[in-house]
Amino acid sequence: MHSPSLLHTAPSLCPPVLRASGATHPGRLRTRNEDRFVCAPEHGLFMVIDGVGGHRGGDVAADLAREVVCRHLLEHRTDEPDDVRLYRALIAASRAIHRQSRSNPEYLGMACVLTVVLVHNGHATVGHVGDTRLYVIRPDEITKITRDHSVVGIREDRGELDEWEAMLHPRRNEILRDLGSAWHDPGDEEFIDLYRFPFDPETALLLCTDGLTDLVPSDVLHRTTLEHAGHPERSVEALIELANRAGGYDNITVVLAEGSRFAAPSTPARETPCPPPEATSGPAPLPPFWPAVGTLLLVVLLWWFWITRGSTPPPSTMLPP
Repeated sequence: MHSPSLLHTAPSLCPPVLRASGATHPGRLRTRNEDRFVCAPEHGLFMVIDGVGGHRGGDVAADLAREVVCRHLLEHRTDEPDDVRLYRALIAASRAIHRQSRSNPEYLGMACVLTVVLVHNGHATVGHVGDTRLYVIRPDEITKITRDHSVVGIREDRGELDEWEAMLHPRRNEILRDLGSAWHDPGDEEFIDLYRFPFDPETALLLCTDGLTDLVPSDVLHRTTLEHAGHPERSVEALIELANRAGGYDNITVVLAEGSRFAAPSTPARETPCPPPEATSGPAPLPPFWPAVGTLLLVVLLWWFWITRGSTPPPSTMLPP
């Protein structure tokens, strides 16, 4: 959905138990990092921001977006639904960036893209502009929630390009929406994407900038996150390392929030002692005293036979007359 729906659910002050971690890295080729992030599990707030490359002041725009969004969501608590709060926060951030851009020639044209998630009342509410991403990770699958507002992203969403073709496309970084490059009114439905879905404690939320997803495919994101389930800081570190190994052409930012039961191992079956191995061939061995008993019985039978028959040999041994 593109405009805030009137979901009249008051935000909770008690987010679910979340294990979360976030980190950013300039990459291997850039000395300046224009990415920013927020990882505040105590508030159920997670965000990644990417200052738009090619413009002076991308880092300034990212800083301003982080400041304005956090202030609106954390300091200005209201009874409005979370999607309305997110929408207002992103509009305010975009306007603040645009005003500063117009008032300072040094920052003319600065902008940023972002994805922000609020986890409250058992739901995740998402505000999104640009080509940063949110994935939902389950033990058996990874799902991209946000759509890229970019030339290549539109073609990928239509099925015209597969993931690898999109990752390698020369126009993959041409974005169509951002915060700050233009003035937007609250009624602009083709500006901010909003999503809302139940948050399952057996899932994880992965937010990242294109410095990761331009170089690391989704199946590797999924596998790496599961390998370190229960330790989000290890997952974040491993994902950033993978992007750097693949080239590290851009700033890389990752935030991972795991539900309390994400990839939790099932209760192991109670172990029982194994029976001794059964013989695979031949009869079972006799106890050691049975051969002696058998010999004694044979002797007794022969003695009895001799006494009862006298000295006459058995019929089978007699010669004909």
